[in-house]
Amino acid sequence: MSKTENQSRKIFEQKVIWGDFFPSLPGNYYYMFFKNYCWKVKLKVGKIIRKFVAEDGRNIIFRTPKWEDLDDFVDLINSLVDEKADIYVTEKVTRAEEAKWLQEVIAHLERDEDFFLVAEIEKKAVALAEFKIKGGDNEHPVGAIGIIVKKDYRNLGIGTEILKTLLEQAVFFGLQKMTINVFATNKRAIHVYKKVGFIETGIIPERHFRQGKIIDEIILTIKLPKLNQS
Repeated sequence: MSKTENQSRKIFEQKVIWGDFFPSLPGNYYYMFFKNYCWKVKLKVGKIIRKFVAEDGRNIIFRTPKWEDLDDFVDLINSLVDEKADIYVTEKVTRAEEAKWLQEVIAHLERDEDFFLVAEIEKKAVALAEFKIKGGDNEHPVGAIGIIVKKDYRNLGIGTEILKTLLEQAVFFGLQKMTINVFATNKRAIHVYKKVGFIETGIIPERHFRQGKIIDEIILTIKLPKLNQS
């Protein structure tokens, strides 16, 4: 690590004692976070956030969405509908519908209003995640997370790493709490959320009716550390 990098890391460590929040994260995240702190308000389409190696050895890129993702997004959503996955969407989307949605996503991203993350493997978008500012007030803003991962790319550590990255970025948006809603039947997802630090804080009984079954919806919450601006 160069002298400049070392100084940058020390500056950030003075702003957030991240080890108290994510003790399992490696030390080199600090410098990455510090760079995010510098350019967070300048996020653009296709901006690479980080890279890592999946459990099967393949290289993963986390980045913001771009227009070229459109067909991959259509395929991702519709594959989950075919799978009858535990998501809110129950009907396949058209390319035109997804293009309209992607246009809105990019507009929100460039205005620094919400944060969107794509997991790319071999130049293909295989997972999509986001957080939106949903509640609270100016002093105590609250965000909500959404994550989808294509079937063939689960159990590779992608979901866990996506969650960590979303929470890291949420701190720089000034969010103090994050929530996520999940089907009670989605045990795999609930396990991942709790592994990262979410706790169950609520339940919406009989929220969904899928394949002849009534399903509850679980609400999970995590508190985020504050940035010390002094």
